[in-house]
Amino acid sequence: MTPRAEDRYLRPVIPNDAHHALAVPAFSPDDARDLRRALTAALWVGLVVPLALTVVTTLVMLAWLPRLPDPAATHWSGGTGPDGFGAAWSFPATNAGLGFGIPVLFWAIVRFGGRRGALPRWSGNQRFLTAFGLGTVVFLESLLLFSVAVQLDLHDAHDAPGVDAAVGVGFGVWAVVTLAAWFVQPSVRIAAPDLFGVEPLSLSETERAVWVRDVRPSPLFLGVVGAASAICVAAAVWVWTLGDALWWMNAGIAVLVILLTLCTAWFRVRIDANGLEARSALSWPVFRVSAADVESVAAAPIAPLADFGGWGLRWAPGRLGIVMRAGTGLVVHRRSGSMIGISVDDAETGAALLAAAAHAATSESEPAEPPHLHAVTDSTGSPEHD
Repeated sequence: MTPRAEDRYLRPVIPNDAHHALAVPAFSPDDARDLRRALTAALWVGLVVPLALTVVTTLVMLAWLPRLPDPAATHWSGGTGPDGFGAAWSFPATNAGLGFGIPVLFWAIVRFGGRRGALPRWSGNQRFLTAFGLGTVVFLESLLLFSVAVQLDLHDAHDAPGVDAAVGVGFGVWAVVTLAAWFVQPSVRIAAPDLFGVEPLSLSETERAVWVRDVRPSPLFLGVVGAASAICVAAAVWVWTLGDALWWMNAGIAVLVILLTLCTAWFRVRIDANGLEARSALSWPVFRVSAADVESVAAAPIAPLADFGGWGLRWAPGRLGIVMRAGTGLVVHRRSGSMIGISVDDAETGAALLAAAAHAATSESEPAEPPHLHAVTDSTGSPEHD
């Protein structure tokens, strides 16, 4: 059979089969000391302080219960007085639930995130999440405490004043506390140890390779977004049938949810000699990493919640994630110190090609050690490639 013209110039490209395991380097004494300092600071800032604050504010609310009207005001709208009422005990119960749940959740992410794969063992991501968690707890508990304080000794909860000023002050307090919590923690970055080394993809001088894969949301993610959009549309229709002119607000929220989903849930990832490009389905946003900016690239396990705080398009100081599922994905460290993680299929081939492009780019500019592919996978066997 005579080969097609295009087949004479195309061949499947796969990562080199030959690879070797490297000894896992232990943390240096300086790294171990810095990690202990960072963990200790995060423990106090992100867990001990907010839990202690929760205990104090909950006890104060319990002591104030006999002085609150029954029912108590539990909801305010705009600059007017309260428009929702309920049991007074809901304040300490809500305070305890949020005050204990949020710090424990954030601490679990901070403590156990980055424990495997190519992501840093400790970085600005953990520092940011610790500070953000404390600021959030302080904001919510100060608002709840104020909502209780303005009702003390009232006979009728309808007489309670508005809380708009308290919300504004609360956001200011949140910003101050979050910044303070950030700066009291040490600035520490500890890279993950390299577990395996694989050479970049082997290409001849005349060969050019392009790797393209799509990042798609899971059916569960689409179901949640679809349900939220349907609820907003149904609410808009219902408000419109009542003759309320504000129906457009619910319709606008539904449109916004759909647009944000299209912008942040579907991405096409392309790797070639220029580097990496991740382009949204609507062509915005677009994230690029030039080949010369690649310090290292890995095909490594990605845990969305532990490594990026959730699913979707995620950002934290020095860290960007396009993560729609758990499992092996691309992890690229830039020479600036930041990194990008993408949950995408066939990450091994993409990482090998990007490592080759980075090697070629650095070789053209100045002599340098080639970036190596650090392939860290939980599965065994060689993946199939197109």
